[in-house]
Amino acid sequence: MMAIGWFIAPYKTKNTISRDIRYCAMDDFTPDIFGVDGDWSEIEIDGDKAIVIVRATDSIINKISHGSDVAITKIDDPKLHWKPTRISTINGSIINCGTISDLTKYLLDDQQWGDLKAFAETLALRSESEGYIKIDKSDWRITVQLLVLLGKAGYGLNKISTGTFPTTGILDTFDRANATTLGANWSLLHDWNSWVVDWGITGNLCYNPDTGGYCEQYYNVSTFGPDSEVYVTLSTITPQGTADGTGLDLRAQQPGANYDGYTLYCNHQPNPNTWRIDTVTNAVSTTLGAAVDRAMANGYKMGFEIIGSVLTGYIDTGGGWSTVLTRTDTGNLYPNAGYLGGYGTGLEITWRWNDFGGGTVVAAGGGGCVKQASSSTGRRRKKQQTGSGLIIV
Repeated sequence: MMAIGWFIAPYKTKNTISRDIRYCAMDDFTPDIFGVDGDWSEIEIDGDKAIVIVRATDSIINKISHGSDVAITKIDDPKLHWKPTRISTINGSIINCGTISDLTKYLLDDQQWGDLKAFAETLALRSESEGYIKIDKSDWRITVQLLVLLGKAGYGLNKISTGTFPTTGILDTFDRANATTLGANWSLLHDWNSWVVDWGITGNLCYNPDTGGYCEQYYNVSTFGPDSEVYVTLSTITPQGTADGTGLDLRAQQPGANYDGYTLYCNHQPNPNTWRIDTVTNAVSTTLGAAVDRAMANGYKMGFEIIGSVLTGYIDTGGGWSTVLTRTDTGNLYPNAGYLGGYGTGLEITWRWNDFGGGTVVAAGGGGCVKQASSSTGRRRKKQQTGSGLIIV
């Protein structure tokens, strides 16, 4: 049996090559929590702190209570620490806080987590015999957790999904003459080290010709969304350990020094690579939840989607898209349509992009569906027969 613990944890800052990243101090304990098949989630509150719920063993809960290099305080009643709004430590604006019910509803208890894993295995078995299975979208924040489980077990969206990803076409193939600019359809979203730079074209691929410029570019033809998606083929990634990584942007707003939006970021420095989802306010990145290990390699595709306040990162290693991680912006900071874009490092200019696509998400059509288990409601479901040898972790 796992325990549930409530904590007040401060935000910390870590330095990367191109920028500083805010993150909840609970992430220092992610290896411990994930190591016992646990989970955690947070909502930011006043004072540069977060209310955090953790599902883990008693020993891990006790370890967290002793803090890391900063104090993390165990609490009994999160409602005593919650207010409906907070003042942003970044720009001083008043922001709606996520709710306590969001945290308790979407961090599954033992029964719900067991049900979800059993249902994932049942779908995997059906896929083996029936081929592609389409499931109901249901409660999207639960469904994407199911898809993450299936993706880790090798059952990508070409085998089990609510429809498809992506639902939109390619916006730029980069098939044109070599140049030190991407052309009129692209503009600078933000530069991270005060270099005014542009990306260019070489060999019908996108690249950064400036070794000093860490920057984000956006496709300026139109805004998309608010439910939107973006994806790209990483023809060549930066060499392992030599640069920071690759990013994709959704709902990007206010291009320039103080841009806002959401970013999916794959850090190429550690091995395996780590993926995270950030909110960006006035060009300050704050990580939502824990980073996830997932290797990236030349030729892989990277995708990012937002539906409502749920953000999902995808990968295609050559056999179809699968889900890497999902996070929820409980404060729903940027609910409106915005631009699509991406980030590329300037330390190494060997990276190459191809086939940048995306747009407003197209609703999935009808068809035969499998009803998802109602894990999020706490209703108990008849236990599935397992023993197939499939491992859903």
